[in-house]
Amino acid sequence: MASRGEESNSGPYTDKFETVLRAEYDAILDRRRALGVDASKDTGGKPASVAKGDPAWLFGVALSGGGIRSASLCLGALQALDQYKLIPRIDYLSTVSGGGYIGSAMIADMTRQELAPAKSGKRKRPDFPFASGDDVRDNALVGHIRDNSRFLAPRGFQDITLSIGILMRGWMVNVLLLLTLILPLATFVILTNPTTDHLGHSIVLDVANWLFGDDWGKAGWAASLRSLVANPFVLSRSMMVVLAVWLVVWGLRRSYTDSYAFARKGERLEQDSRWAKGGRTLLLVTAGLLLIEIQPKIILWLIEVTSPKAGHRQTTMETLKVLITAAAAIVTATAAFRGILISWLQKALNSPGIGHQLRGYLARAAFLALGLALPLLIYGFFLLITIWGIKIFSPITIWGFDVSWLFGRDSGYAYGPAWLTADNRVLFTILVISMALFLAARTFVVRYLADDLAPGRLSGFFGAMRHDYSGSVVIKVLLLVACSAIFAVAARMAKGVWQHDESTVLLNYLAISAIVTMVAFNFTENANGLHRLYRDRLRQA
Repeated sequence: MASRGEESNSGPYTDKFETVLRAEYDAILDRRRALGVDASKDTGGKPASVAKGDPAWLFGVALSGGGIRSASLCLGALQALDQYKLIPRIDYLSTVSGGGYIGSAMIADMTRQELAPAKSGKRKRPDFPFASGDDVRDNALVGHIRDNSRFLAPRGFQDITLSIGILMRGWMVNVLLLLTLILPLATFVILTNPTTDHLGHSIVLDVANWLFGDDWGKAGWAASLRSLVANPFVLSRSMMVVLAVWLVVWGLRRSYTDSYAFARKGERLEQDSRWAKGGRTLLLVTAGLLLIEIQPKIILWLIEVTSPKAGHRQTTMETLKVLITAAAAIVTATAAFRGILISWLQKALNSPGIGHQLRGYLARAAFLALGLALPLLIYGFFLLITIWGIKIFSPITIWGFDVSWLFGRDSGYAYGPAWLTADNRVLFTILVISMALFLAARTFVVRYLADDLAPGRLSGFFGAMRHDYSGSVVIKVLLLVACSAIFAVAARMAKGVWQHDESTVLLNYLAISAIVTMVAFNFTENANGLHRLYRDRLRQA
């Protein structure tokens, strides 16, 4: 492309659209003259859709998408145009998806036909490659397309297994991407709740105990303060109070500005005011804190349910198996009775009868359960990996001996696998070394083998952070990291004694979250789905 002020083959640079458009029309006329197509034959009435000043003889064809079906339909449409000798008159060809494959195949073959004559200085009108003529038999190209109509599995079982492998690759990528959300959330819950004792009170109490000692607030007014701080929902309740005060003050301000005309001068729109944006922020923060603080209660309930004091001890995995079985049953039942449920919905929409309305509500409930099946499974998996890292601390002692096992109760990391909860730093060390090796290997591949000197995805991400976000965002992130570090230390100090095993489990979770996020961050969007196989198979056909 010529730069500003430079001459190119088509003349000097211009940024005027009309000039470029007229040059494009001249190029189309030159092409038509070279192929012997006369534009003057299109002098019929000018369609209303043609813009003022544009020639009425322009001819464009659009080929829609839809995979092999679209490619087949568009092939027939192009053959019909060829029967009426209209292919050479096509000035513009717009294609998408399946229509793009048959369109590009036509252009590729016709371009190939033009290459040899063009070298000798001649220009010959190319033949339409898929012409059927008067013969009912297919020509070689159309026969190839028809023979490869099973384009996704042309070689049968071999291609089916290959597709399954590609599908499993996509599943694995999606699982890792999902873990980049679940693992940090689970790590944060474990960070603030290393044992089951911590699930019953707020992290603010742990911080206060760390700063003032475990014996503070045993009597007097401090006891009331300790009770308030220990409440598991102290943060969300405090934020609710702040939100309520904000709304009252906002309401008073709105009342005064509406009562006195001079106060409305220069007033912004309701939705653009700082008060509205502040109220939205406080509402989101309150909802987020409530969602965070309710998780320990759910986890504690799940541990109590799955750890009965006597009899058979049901594990969390067994509980989640029940959840998975229930979700699978919902999906299977909804899929099996899909037709009946849809008919119930249609009858409920068209009939006022109570019976049809009730069946319609039942069908809606079934489809709603189907939509919630996958989110519930994901949430169940989040609870599972969270419980793995929480130490059960509910000993029953007799004369100083722990006899919890006599009552079917277990202590320690009863749910977590040994490789994750072992009181050593072997797993953490292996993960840190693996992260370093991964970064080194990635740098070698990208910088040397691919000969790509552009910044990596991680570097580009931090560059975008510096460019797109203000310093306040960086300060908020640093404050979050600092608060998390304080929470982690305070929650692992029991009567001034550092709990080594709890810190080891936290480090393991942090390292796993870091390496999963690091690997998932290098995945390219839409690079591992079936659409790539679909595209390549269709292109080959």
